[in-house]
Amino acid sequence: MIYSYRKSAFTTSETYKINDTLKIYNENNMLIDTISFNEITSISLLNIPSRVVKKMHQCTIKTVTNKKIIIRNYSYKEFANFSNQTKNYISFIYELHKNLEHENIQFNRGINILKYTAMLSLLILMSLLIVVIIMFFFDRNKFIEMSVALLTLFIFIYKIINFRASFKPSKYNPTNIPKSVLPII
Repeated sequence: MIYSYRKSAFTTSETYKINDTLKIYNENNMLIDTISFNEITSISLLNIPSRVVKKMHQCTIKTVTNKKIIIRNYSYKEFANFSNQTKNYISFIYELHKNLEHENIQFNRGINILKYTAMLSLLILMSLLIVVIIMFFFDRNKFIEMSVALLTLFIFIYKIINFRASFKPSKYNPTNIPKSVLPII
């Protein structure tokens, strides 16, 4: 299985080949690195939408030597232009998991628990702060004050629910990859 990907304008294209190991080649087809499957310590899958690409997904591979390999389903082409490689990305992820299912590896989805807790706490704190500020400034008309405060609160509750669905850390079985961490074709 072969997958090529370019992260940004500041990086070169890399090609990943899976056979008995994971081999990484640069854009000139020169071997950069060879990673044995027993060197891999964890695989993390994550949905990371951005302003430019709403359906971007990422696979982070960590090794015993603390190498971090990031592979995404969209490849950079030019300024604000990314090519969709979802079909190849999904095939690559399934092939990678098939080769790693018998290894002693952590399969994670979402972000790490510390980052998740900090971001969720900040989001809740900001939503409550904005509601308090709205109620403080709309002193004269209670109906408008409550309407704006409730609308703002509902928007933040919606954001918190979406945040939890996308980034909540959990483990998964490599033979049964959750559909929520894979892009939709």
